[in-house]
Amino acid sequence: MAGRKRDMTKYENELKKIAEKIEKKNKSWLS
Repeated sequence: MAGRKRDMTKYENELKKIAEKIEKKNKSWLS
């Protein structure tokens, strides 16, 4: 279970990174 939770955290971190990239792209595209 612990290993699975760690994988989930890694996955969430990746999603956050992608979301940040998209957000930056959208901001630069909008401005």
